[in-house]
Amino acid sequence: MPQTKLPLVDSFAIEDYPLFKTNVRWDFATGVNLMLGVNGVGKTTTIRALAFALVGPLALNKHRRYFAARMDGKRDAKPTIAVAFRIADARFQVQRRLDTLEFVQFTLNEGETSVKRSGTTGEREYEQYLLRLTGIPSLTDFDFLLKQLLIREEEAENTLWNAEDHSRVLRLLFSDGTFEQEWAQAQSTVKDAHVRSSQVALALKTAKDSLAKLQRSKTSAANSTSAGEPEKLRIELEAVMERIAETQGQLDALSEPLGSARSRFDELCSRQAEIDERLAESEDKLLESESTFHTNLYKAYTPLRCA
Repeated sequence: MPQTKLPLVDSFAIEDYPLFKTNVRWDFATGVNLMLGVNGVGKTTTIRALAFALVGPLALNKHRRYFAARMDGKRDAKPTIAVAFRIADARFQVQRRLDTLEFVQFTLNEGETSVKRSGTTGEREYEQYLLRLTGIPSLTDFDFLLKQLLIREEEAENTLWNAEDHSRVLRLLFSDGTFEQEWAQAQSTVKDAHVRSSQVALALKTAKDSLAKLQRSKTSAANSTSAGEPEKLRIELEAVMERIAETQGQLDALSEPLGSARSRFDELCSRQAEIDERLAESEDKLLESESTFHTNLYKAYTPLRCA
């Protein structure tokens, strides 16, 4: 079973950002944290700033001026966001600039190890620590899981995930780092084997049809020998026999690769079935987790309902 670990965010702080009247600090409570407010108070901006603090510019996709465009023209401001979070026993503190998207610094305390880095080199080192401790293959995958599991915007189209995201979440959470590559490779190999098998089967059929046609020509030429022109028909018969021998050789040559391709195809189909079974087990675990999540959320917020 893979050891995928997601960060547990303890707190974050936004300072000197002109969009907000005051500096913002949020210490997270255990469980689900909800951010409520009327339109225009900065809920979405705050959520995206938190994602940016953890992942960097990748979290903004193509909207790299998202924060700078909301500074009301105050170019002298130097807004920052700092986030503190844990991955198992490792504690991180990360700070970034909101206007320029620069990486300021990060600190890491893990057991007796203490690290503090800044600048571009520090950002690369932070990403390496992040992926190693979470067990997630890439920063793109980390950004994806972060937005699917830890940070949900009100604009989300699905309560949880669409079918494609659902499958990707399963693979990242409940399989080792090589599973997705293995899955893609197995599907590609099965497809290639199937194409090759079809090609060889077609060539085999063509060779058999040609052999049958030549055998009919041989019989026709042999029957015509007694009717006259024996020398001419003898030469034609020899030519037909040579072509039959040549086609039979092609037929024999095709039989072996066809058998090999079919054997490989059957082997890969069996392997794909095993992967499908693992995926089905993962889906069962996720459904159980979803049920537990909704049950606990309902129990936690039942007292808030109006009488």
